[in-house]
Amino acid sequence: MDALRISLIVVGVSVLLGIYVFDSNKKIRVFINSLWLKYRAKKNHIDDNHSYEPEINDDEILEHIEQLDGVVASPYTGEALDSKEQEIVELTNEISASLGEEMVIVMYIISRSEHNFRGNDINSICTSNGFEFSNKNIYEKFSDTNLTDKRPVASIVNSFEPGTFDSNFKNFTTKAITVLLFLPGPDAEMAMFNDIVARAKNIAQSLNGELCDETRSVLTHQTISHIEEKIEAFQFKNRMLKTSEQM
Repeated sequence: MDALRISLIVVGVSVLLGIYVFDSNKKIRVFINSLWLKYRAKKNHIDDNHSYEPEINDDEILEHIEQLDGVVASPYTGEALDSKEQEIVELTNEISASLGEEMVIVMYIISRSEHNFRGNDINSICTSNGFEFSNKNIYEKFSDTNLTDKRPVASIVNSFEPGTFDSNFKNFTTKAITVLLFLPGPDAEMAMFNDIVARAKNIAQSLNGELCDETRSVLTHQTISHIEEKIEAFQFKNRMLKTSEQM
């Protein structure tokens, strides 16, 4: 009986502890979200030559909690690339910028013509733009400056199942390829994004393809600015998380 009572007490304490931890994490997220919203609002009204750091003692914590989700994560809801073709594999369902997690930026390069990309062309163009064909049968780009960090900055995968490329390039074709940028990475986030976008544009042009965003809409300057906002939000929230961990 005593053993049962002790077990129930342990379970009860564990549940209470779990609730406390969950509630604490929620409060931290709410606090950081509110700071980010105020940071953006004030940043839009100050001169570009000045910086604004949010006040940690601000009280407006609960306002607009849900609004940040629209800035940070955009779930994929697009239709199939072609009704007659196999549906594009969604290697990532949303651009995830959750607190303390990895952010994945997704871009597609889709053939402009009725003809598929040829394996030999994909290989020569990707490698000439700094990507290496790895033993995973995908292309990976590593840092040009941080040589000790072996994490890939970005990857290029086949947009169709199984997501890899046939090493027999001569007989391989595909309608689209997917560019994945992983944050945080070995270099500064915004610099990595700008670099990979430039390389992706070169690859798309050389393949006679269209560079598109995660919804397979043409990647425009406006879309790029929107992604940069997401990166900025991701950076801000992680900085605030580190600050909260040190408190």
